[in-house]
Amino acid sequence: MKASSIQNSSPLMLYGFARSADWSSEAIADLEKQPGLFGSPMSVHASMGVIACTELISSLDLPRSSEHALAYGTVIEERLSRNKPFIPCRFVTVLPSKEVLLSVLQQRTWALSTLLDQLVARQEYSLRIYWKSPHHETQAIHAHQGKSCTSPVSDLAVSKIASSIANCSFWSKDDSGTNGSLLYRGSFLIDDARLNECLGNLTTFQESYPNLSLLFLGPFPPYTYVAHAMGNLNTML
Repeated sequence: MKASSIQNSSPLMLYGFARSADWSSEAIADLEKQPGLFGSPMSVHASMGVIACTELISSLDLPRSSEHALAYGTVIEERLSRNKPFIPCRFVTVLPSKEVLLSVLQQRTWALSTLLDQLVARQEYSLRIYWKSPHHETQAIHAHQGKSCTSPVSDLAVSKIASSIANCSFWSKDDSGTNGSLLYRGSFLIDDARLNECLGNLTTFQESYPNLSLLFLGPFPPYTYVAHAMGNLNTML
């Protein structure tokens, strides 16, 4: 059997999707020279303006340790999504062959293109709000016991802060569930042009509410927004 036939029938790990227009032939050639997470060269497959970034694998039974998941995230962040719209797939998303991948691309081109267009000049961030108090340890114990560790003032402040960032965002999601001193956790897809506005608002709120600690993290690949927009990518595939 020819090498090309073996590759066409071999399983692929799918990292995600991007717009062909954002990747020059030189950038693609450079990417395909680099080994992927499991040591095989990465490869790019194109269809109607959308490209899929993959790695040829020898087995469907891939390791799924936390170390591999972190390394997978590094590949997404440093090689594939930096300053470019990118739809990241869950770790590990595996397709049985190149033919299946091309079929997915052809069937899902419109949905993928629409989502990629929504990601242009937008990046995902996370906001966490903590209760910072001299009695923090006691309040954390109360929270663990099911008692409230916040006050009406802090609840109002958290709502105002989260709403302010949401109003600057294309999309937002409340990931809350208080835990000890953690009062709020949310994800936001923010336009690059409005990032400074968000940062300014957070600075003002931090000065206004010294008993709260605001932790703004990012940018990240749009994992949360993609999960919201398309559901589990494995079911889409």
